[in-house]
Amino acid sequence: MASMVGPDAATVNLLVSENKVGKPIFEEVPVESVDGSAGVRVLATPGMVLNIAAGDVIMLNPADGTFTTLTRGGNVGAHVFAEHEVAGMYIEEIEAGGSTAGWAD
Repeated sequence: MASMVGPDAATVNLLVSENKVGKPIFEEVPVESVDGSAGVRVLATPGMVLNIAAGDVIMLNPADGTFTTLTRGGNVGAHVFAEHEVAGMYIEEIEAGGSTAGWAD
């Protein structure tokens, strides 16, 4: 279930956390409407928002950027923090089971 995210995709701002002075930090995430549902489907696994991945359907609280996961889309988001050489050792295994969307050098 691979949706292509184009430049005109709808987006929502999801709460990541709060900074030192209590100001919220958001990540803009591409979504699409889901027929027959009040939720939206996440089109790309967020880089900073935890506990959701591409394909999940969420119900957003637009007032504060929090969300509730309604259904899982079958994808898993993994964050790897390592020196490029170390992380690169695992790239073949990661690609074999999914996507490296969001890979940052």
